[in-house]
Amino acid sequence: MRKIAISLILMMLIPGMVKAQSVIELIEQDRRAGTISRTEQAIMVGYSAVAPERLPAKYQTPEFVDHKCGLGRYEIIREEYDNLSPELQALFKPLVSRPELTNEFVSSSGQFRLHYETSGTDRVPSEDLNTNGIPDYIEEAAISLEHSYRLLVDTLGFQAPPSDGGTDGPEYDVYFQNLGDVYGETRQDGLVPGSATSMRSFMKLENDYAESIFSTNGLDGLRVTVAHEYFHAVHMGYIMRFSDAFFYEWSSVWFEERAYPDIDDYLQYLPTLFSNFSRPINLRNWWHEYGMCIWNHFLLKRHGESILKTIWEMMPQERAMDAISMAIETETGSTFPIELQAFFQWNYFTGTRADNVKYYSEGDLYPEVALSDTIFAENDTTIYANVGYLSAEYISIRRQQPTKYTVEYLIEPSDAGDVHGSTVLDENGTYTFPGPFGFMGVTSGEFDVSSTTTNSKLVLIPAVSATTTRPGTSTYPLSFNLSFQGASEIQENILQPTIPSPANFNLVQIIKIPFVLTETAQVELKIFTTTGRLVKSFAKTSYLKGLHEVSWNGNDNNNRPVPSGVYIYVIDSPSLKDMKKMAIIR
Repeated sequence: MRKIAISLILMMLIPGMVKAQSVIELIEQDRRAGTISRTEQAIMVGYSAVAPERLPAKYQTPEFVDHKCGLGRYEIIREEYDNLSPELQALFKPLVSRPELTNEFVSSSGQFRLHYETSGTDRVPSEDLNTNGIPDYIEEAAISLEHSYRLLVDTLGFQAPPSDGGTDGPEYDVYFQNLGDVYGETRQDGLVPGSATSMRSFMKLENDYAESIFSTNGLDGLRVTVAHEYFHAVHMGYIMRFSDAFFYEWSSVWFEERAYPDIDDYLQYLPTLFSNFSRPINLRNWWHEYGMCIWNHFLLKRHGESILKTIWEMMPQERAMDAISMAIETETGSTFPIELQAFFQWNYFTGTRADNVKYYSEGDLYPEVALSDTIFAENDTTIYANVGYLSAEYISIRRQQPTKYTVEYLIEPSDAGDVHGSTVLDENGTYTFPGPFGFMGVTSGEFDVSSTTTNSKLVLIPAVSATTTRPGTSTYPLSFNLSFQGASEIQENILQPTIPSPANFNLVQIIKIPFVLTETAQVELKIFTTTGRLVKSFAKTSYLKGLHEVSWNGNDNNNRPVPSGVYIYVIDSPSLKDMKKMAIIR
């Protein structure tokens, strides 16, 4: 039996899908490594906001940018404020206190007071189509705030943010400033008197959403940010626990889509997420947590919206992952491991494999999950996998001829109940689900499933539901013994459809062109327009017998992106001469 070892490395990124680290993340990394103190961390965070020229050179690299939400990024300054010099306290005071702005507007219900400027660097757009003296931008923000309140409080049943005790009036206060590097921020403003957890807050929003950093600009950028930040204000009314900030972001990005389903700002975070499910789902790196809003899309579509409110009602007493687990058991009778396994399985059904009725409602707009490895198995095979906590891998085993797959899995006895997963038999768009493995303390087992078509794929999705890493190791090992009944020899040279198909370069960054050889051969690939113009040629390369994939970034021979359209890809080798069409969307 041939043995194949797969190195499935926690937090590995596919080239081209890497997100630049934010300044805040890099500073935090250095603090965890012990190279700077907490007070130094507070100073660096403050400098990043108001005096970036004072930052050490390592924090000034242009690619280091913050994005989306400023939740908690200045909390370290508030905590260390008394340890700062008077000069630094004065410099950083705007980061830990309410802004002082000239103009005010109270929303129609009297619940929100909006503070803004009509001149200077913080000025909002001046357009006033109804000539009532209030900028339309501010009136639209008030409408969005009222909409978010009605949906969260009146419809979904969440408790409204607590009163701030009359600061700047009895209403909830929203301040508009030129934030520059984030969409918005919700700041804690002290505990509610008599409460151990409920936190007062105020909100800061970008003054125009005009900068290129904002993927969603103008009024749509304003609308989704109002929804996002207002849910944070609701969250703080329950509890503000920064170690659980990942779940605050899961919830707020989910609510953007719930409040404004046609804007789809959240889609920008999914390509990186779908290439990195080997990262723990509760990771917070100022990006990953935004894409993980799909956990709430998954869970609430399966079990109804009330479960999210149940989780938040448990949050003052329970950590986020414990509250999620308890709410699942209370509301559904299911368990967190079962739901996590289903979540990772859902993530296979996106892009060209999407079923918007059964799985994600916008799954056709999502990227396709990155496979950890693809194996064209001719003979019986053993696969070893090492999976990190709260993560999964996607391993594809391909067979050219109809086959009966028999899979024997083995888990370490100490990992029973933590290591599990699911399988999908993909027969060119027809799917079979052999079922989950590794539940209820089981450490080994066997299942089989038969394909009826050529070029089928058995996708193994091992996952770990443990919420922390194991002492002494960062991964959980398991193995799969695969045996096959049916033709074992590669019997036909094949040029296969591209992956994905069609290729939407707004969601993916590479196309894979798969082909199968029955013997070693020199292969040349070329891509043409439908009129016969050559746009891309790949160097002639020798390939061994088996399955191969050539990756294309969508650029022509002059390294310029090719436009949307239909293209012809042609393979030329002594034993395989063929052509197929591919569609590209820009």
